[in-house]
Amino acid sequence: MGKDSVKPVKDTIRIIEATCLFSCEFAQTLSLLLALILIGELVLGGVVYQIRSDVEQYALKQMKYTIDGYNQTGHEASRQSWNVLQSDIECCGINGPKDWKSVSRSGKLPASCCYALQIDESCTEINSYTNGCYEEFKNSLQHNNSIIFWSAVGFALIQISSVGILSIAFIINQKLYKWSNFISTDLITTPQILLAIGIGLFIISIIGLCGVLRDIGWLLTLFSVLLTIVLIGELILSGFVYQMRNEIKDYALNQMNHTISGYNKTGFEASTQTWNLIQADIECCGIYGPEDWKPVTANKLPTSCCYAIPLDGFCTYDESYKDGCFEKFESILQENSKIIIWAAIGFALIQLFAVFLACCRKCSLHKEYETV
Repeated sequence: MGKDSVKPVKDTIRIIEATCLFSCEFAQTLSLLLALILIGELVLGGVVYQIRSDVEQYALKQMKYTIDGYNQTGHEASRQSWNVLQSDIECCGINGPKDWKSVSRSGKLPASCCYALQIDESCTEINSYTNGCYEEFKNSLQHNNSIIFWSAVGFALIQISSVGILSIAFIINQKLYKWSNFISTDLITTPQILLAIGIGLFIISIIGLCGVLRDIGWLLTLFSVLLTIVLIGELILSGFVYQMRNEIKDYALNQMNHTISGYNKTGFEASTQTWNLIQADIECCGIYGPEDWKPVTANKLPTSCCYAIPLDGFCTYDESYKDGCFEKFESILQENSKIIIWAAIGFALIQLFAVFLACCRKCSLHKEYETV
């Protein structure tokens, strides 16, 4: 092989790294989308928190304005709003029943101020709600802000896990794709499994968000159960990768020994191309070193083994990479195994916290129902 034969190899490497697999590109795009959504949620949460006081002041101003026109013509809409508000959240007036004395000359309270009225019975302070609507409104606003905040936190945690897992799937897929002829399908499918987990987490986070915003207990339970299942799956996957390391290395070594002897032979075109890709890309030569090519290529090295090709177009030992490809493979395998294991532990802790938040919210809903 001459000097020009290296160019197709380099070009092929660039094509593979640029296109990789569709799942790789999809993981990258979805990760970016989730990251943008996450940023939007944090911004929205900050805005809601900042305008809370403004909302309270505006509501107080509107209450003072509309209560004065309660019995006046042209204020039917505000009168209806007061009746609905007082009946719905069980309150009376702005700060209490006494606010209606300045509105009604007879001193009678609106019927919506009272919790139990008999036929022809008037609403008085004796049988009226004692809490003012403004205080109840503030409590409701604080409650809703709390729901929005913790929903954003829980949703953000799951999204962080989803983005992280998708990113890891993308990185590992790029690193392992070029080794496809040397490693078992069990390891090759790992990025696809991570991709499925990442998408599943995004769907689960939507279920949890709906459960929190709509106060639906069974959705929170479903969210917790599904998230726990995913968590267990992540731990099993990390344990599988850790346990399979030695088997993966043995399989790769056997494949290297088998394919190196068929280099440049008919029927071994795919493995020949793989050897050229790997040696040129990660800068290695042979299985353990350049000497492995002596019995295969009659003391000549593949041009992909060399970082600089002499003018005569032949790759020599002086210009070749000295590290063997199996040693480089072991390093890559160890690196990817650590990424998967530590990511699984980190994301498991994040997801456990999200499950804890969901359980706390469900417990609070249960107490609210008991109170009612």
